[in-house]
Amino acid sequence: MYLTDPHIEGNALTATTTSNDPAFFGPPVQIRASRYRRLRVRMRLKAQGQPFEDMGQVFWTTQAISESEATSIRFPVRVDGQWHDYLLPVGENPRWRGIITRLRLDPCTRAGVNVQLARIELLP
Repeated sequence: MYLTDPHIEGNALTATTTSNDPAFFGPPVQIRASRYRRLRVRMRLKAQGQPFEDMGQVFWTTQAISESEATSIRFPVRVDGQWHDYLLPVGENPRWRGIITRLRLDPCTRAGVNVQLARIELLP
């Protein structure tokens, strides 16, 4: 959503944001939330001009709860053209429970950012 020219480049899913609400939607999954407390996102964000700070966000749905701000976690990101690993404590959100059925990643909140997503990993 609001991403253009998605393709694989250097082992990363790559696209450019076209609005202030870009999103990668994952496929349907069946993840037992109690097994995983953290989510690691490895990505690189590049834009014209000076590096800057922005915000990313991960959303999830469960068998019982729809995607919303309440089923999400925000995290600071650095738009500087470097690879970064972001470790997100999703298990601290009380709505991270039951069976997770889909993940969504909003990598930043600006248009014109080149996003390279190398990995999204669930951790105990």
